Amino acid sequence: MNYLRKILFVLFMWMMWISATILRAIFKMIPIRKLRGKSSNKKLLILEIFFPNNAGYHYRSFLWKQYLEKQGIQVSIKTLMNENQFAELLGRHDLIAFHTRNLALRFVQIFSCFFYDTVMVRRSLLPYNDYGMLFLDKLLLSMHDNVILDYDDDLTNNINAIKNRSMFGKLLFENRLIFYNSLALYRRFTPGSNYLKQLLLEKNSRVEGNNVLVLPTCVNYHLHQRKSYGKESTLLTFGWIGSNFNQCYLDQVIPALNELSKKQNLKLLVISGRAYRNDLALFEIENRPWSIESEIENLFDIDIGLMPLDDDKVTRAKCGFKLIQYMGLGIVSVAGAITVNNEIIDHGRNGFLVNNNWSAILEEALKEKIRFEEISLEAVQKIKNHYSFEAYIDKLIEFL
Repeated sequence: MNYLRKILFVLFMWMMWISATILRAIFKMIPIRKLRGKSSNKKLLILEIFFPNNAGYHYRSFLWKQYLEKQGIQVSIKTLMNENQFAELLGRHDLIAFHTRNLALRFVQIFSCFFYDTVMVRRSLLPYNDYGMLFLDKLLLSMHDNVILDYDDDLTNNINAIKNRSMFGKLLFENRLIFYNSLALYRRFTPGSNYLKQLLLEKNSRVEGNNVLVLPTCVNYHLHQRKSYGKESTLLTFGWIGSNFNQCYLDQVIPALNELSKKQNLKLLVISGRAYRNDLALFEIENRPWSIESEIENLFDIDIGLMPLDDDKVTRAKCGFKLIQYMGLGIVSVAGAITVNNEIIDHGRNGFLVNNNWSAILEEALKEKIRFEEISLEAVQKIKNHYSFEAYIDKLIEFL
């Protein structure tokens, strides 16, 4: 039965690929995209890869929709599935059903592009899909002349390119470097960091500077009350927020926290999708489930926010969102000195950067406890000036 489903899926993919190829040929002869005309109100279509209540959806689509609509731009966000559908299909490892559903729905969704002045593709049109040689992307680009690819990660980093594909993969045009191909295909981009912009320029030398806007993942945390360090406490709470996949980076800071715990009463608060455990920890580890609704409330219980990272190709492409969250609420932060983190933190002024020795920098941070209130104020101001929606709204509207 599984073998039969694979055959049917291959046939389905080929049918979609042939249909898209025929439509692209038609649009070349009859440039329908030029017949759209100019609407009286600017309209933006966001083809979102994540489901509602996901952090990426919330901060790079949903909140931008609210800000842009206040400026008179109509924004529609089209998703592929809700959280329950996502968890159910991936939970039972039914990738064929997962890909079939997403491909069929996205194929229909892209035809709504004719009703919008600008289309933004969030990361990629299809999630976890290395098949098809980007035929849907090529179809979309043949239909519309103002399509932006928005990305806040190097999507090829998390998987290794394979040399020997299965027959199933070959029939589906499998390519683990498909994200790099998309960087060479699109013409307009909003990368989440300067590092990702450089990655783009390496993959697409034809892109012009006015077609790239570095757009960090922004927050509006300055609208909330700032973290206060006025009250002394015998317990110091270190904290970390992030995805299940990135919990592994916490392991590198455990030895430094163990050493510190001999002199300072402390605990580690982890806000994530699953519980973090480390048998080597000599201190309490408290786990709280992440959600959009409880995120800010839980962050306020952190005294020092942590962002440990390895220095490799994966981490250099990260956009420092943990730091933006911590600092936006006035939480004193300690982070690995990797690419964008060096841009966000001014060491000793609004946070602390670690090159190799976590123990030394944590000791340095604790010696500055008397300045935590000052560091907190500086952190909030840095995020407000450089990583808030208000700081980028005019730039984004002009770019759109």
